[in-house]
Amino acid sequence: MNDLIFSVLLLGAVGSGEKLPFWTQANQWGLMPETNGGIAKIQAYSTFDESKKLQWQWGVSLAANTSEADHFKGMIDELYGSLRWKVLRLDVGWKHRQLDYLASGIYNDKTSTLGSLSVTGGHIVESGNARTMPGYNLTLEPIAIPYTSRKFWVMGEFGDYWTLDDRYVDNALVHRTKVAFRYDFSSKFHLTFGLDHYAIWGGNSPLNGKMKTSFGNYLRVLTGSSADESGTLSDRINVIGDQGGGEFQRLDWENDKYVFSFQHDIPYSDRSGMRFQNFPDGVNTLYFGAKDKQHWVSDVVYEFQYTKDQSGPLHERPATAEEIAAGKPNKIVLGGRDNYFTNGEYKSGWTHYRRTIGNPLFYTNHKICKKTGKEYWAIVNNYLISHHIAIAGRLFRSSPYKLMLTYSYNHGQYYGFFEHPIYELSGAFVGEIRIPRVSGLSFIYGLYADYGEVYQNSCGFNLGMRWRLEE
Repeated sequence: MNDLIFSVLLLGAVGSGEKLPFWTQANQWGLMPETNGGIAKIQAYSTFDESKKLQWQWGVSLAANTSEADHFKGMIDELYGSLRWKVLRLDVGWKHRQLDYLASGIYNDKTSTLGSLSVTGGHIVESGNARTMPGYNLTLEPIAIPYTSRKFWVMGEFGDYWTLDDRYVDNALVHRTKVAFRYDFSSKFHLTFGLDHYAIWGGNSPLNGKMKTSFGNYLRVLTGSSADESGTLSDRINVIGDQGGGEFQRLDWENDKYVFSFQHDIPYSDRSGMRFQNFPDGVNTLYFGAKDKQHWVSDVVYEFQYTKDQSGPLHERPATAEEIAAGKPNKIVLGGRDNYFTNGEYKSGWTHYRRTIGNPLFYTNHKICKKTGKEYWAIVNNYLISHHIAIAGRLFRSSPYKLMLTYSYNHGQYYGFFEHPIYELSGAFVGEIRIPRVSGLSFIYGLYADYGEVYQNSCGFNLGMRWRLEE
């Protein structure tokens, strides 16, 4: 039968600076306010009934926050229905993506308030840093490729979404495609490699008006093709819309007691990145975890990010007279200056409600377009080096916690270097304590600090209560 889970969360946060420290608000699905304030969230969802061939589930999560900067703000966090048949699953609505490298929560599932130990949640394209978008997602769960003795497996996702925030190109559409293959050296040792691609297209541009959203253009989005003659110059020279994503390779090994994982997650914004011309850029995640989560230290993550190659400094060159006479554009794109998760026409880039959808260290800021005067938020830092370490376990073998330290050395962008590189050190210690004699009630706490030049030097804390009922 379908299990039903219901929970209520009340959480307040206070910091010493104008804004809350980085880890107070990062990777919180865009729900936490940026300044002193609080959040209330009510959630209910069901699980799949594994005993049936055709399975269904649903979920709803409604939140509201208030802060010094903004008054009461209500939000849809999740609102979805799902169907699953064998290895196929269809999700419709607002739904979180499953993150990796989760800290041990009281309930050891995705509802753990402690979240992921990784900066990116194991997914550089969508980290859990921004609010969800409505749409549909069709998932192919791992299935063995015939005639490979169950050594090769394939999996993937295909979906379309709609942006709802106030952005440079309003009402833009989003397409996602994810394809991955896994090779099983043995039952305990696996290699996975894949592509996670996004495309922002359509919408209403303040410069070009309503962008064409025909079926033909949708096919161009799916195939990564250039626009036809009705498209903008950028869409005709490059590919239609704003397209980018990540390529990943991952090794997993496990036995009865431990799990070990290494992943290299590579961002790209054009064909040069897809051809690995931007090596060694990427997020390198090393994870070690014990299956018994009752230890003082049960999980350890070290993550190193490097994004300073970006396929080199040269992006394009003027076309020769012969090339122009042959009908080629007056600019020849070579690749380079990849400027991850940004775009010249879809200026808000890979963001939603002012937050980066992917890597949260690619932080955003307020901008104004000189040509149109329109205000928007976009990524202003994607050229960096960072080190991140996190540990998790159970204090006194009963109360889950996680400790994270993140150091970044930030240069801005190829198109907008900072006057000098700036560093930042951010830390967090968060935990959860079950309240004795009260079923389902837990106490949540967190201590946070920032020191450096990206954010204001500050410290802060949050306190909250959560009640959960499972039937």
